Amino acid sequence: MSRRSSYGMESTVSPLQTTPLPNRVTCPNFVTAPNVIVMVGLPARGKTYIAKKMARYLNWIGISTKVFNVGDYRRNIPGADYTSNFFNPRNKDGNIIRTQCAEAALKDMLDWLERGGNVGVFDATNTTRDRRRMILDSINKLQYKIFFVESVCEDPEIIEENVKEVKVTSPDYKNMDKEEAIKDFLLRIQHYQTSYEPLSENFDRQLSFIKIFNQGERFLVNKINGHIQSRVVYFLMNFDVSKRTIYLLRVSQKEGQSDRSQRAMASGCRVLGSWGGVVWHQAVLSCPGVLGWSCCVDPCTVH
Repeated sequence: MSRRSSYGMESTVSPLQTTPLPNRVTCPNFVTAPNVIVMVGLPARGKTYIAKKMARYLNWIGISTKVFNVGDYRRNIPGADYTSNFFNPRNKDGNIIRTQCAEAALKDMLDWLERGGNVGVFDATNTTRDRRRMILDSINKLQYKIFFVESVCEDPEIIEENVKEVKVTSPDYKNMDKEEAIKDFLLRIQHYQTSYEPLSENFDRQLSFIKIFNQGERFLVNKINGHIQSRVVYFLMNFDVSKRTIYLLRVSQKEGQSDRSQRAMASGCRVLGSWGGVVWHQAVLSCPGVLGWSCCVDPCTVH
């Protein structure tokens, strides 16, 4: 589903976020005014992943939320070249197009909030104070609340893994060799680094923000304002973005069951039994650091 923006570009609406807009008055305890969450950070820092997870969480608790990704607006421009040179600060044409895309995404987000949305997530690098000031000026005119979420990562292994697993498969590198795509994206990061101005405790002390370091090693939270920002901080500080494997093991014992086990079977619940318990505990012990759950007739217990 798409529509034409004021800059003549197609703005894409994600199929995951097409739920009807709620009436903001129906949940006054949650939303007294629309909120804007602005992502900040260099490329390959997990901003889009975090933005989507935040939106899913807020929608789940009943707060209508939508992500506006500036990169999607940029990719809708036909015939454009999005190799690293496009993101060079000295590339005037590239700067003009990126600014127009940011303004178009911002306008669409504010229009959506005006129609009854609760939280708009502005997903882009927003690495300069000038860009963040432009966003602030637009939002302050409407007296909406604004919250910045900056992802800071200085661990080269995390950055390399993100580039290899996510960025090289993006539409920007659809017809490019994987190794060439990695080299080009690393150059893109270098271009952003030349003008990167992180959120500062001193310079930005009047702003509401959270800084996430190395995917949750530590956090810096400043000037939280309202219920939604508190919920976002709670979510981010308990959100695990690291890779992990989930094992599902189903074991049961049919022979020699107790009367209690037979009653459980009749009700559709298979208990572990002595043999199943041995298998389950062996599986948990063979995987150090694994948290295992088993469901028996009694309430679920953790091992």
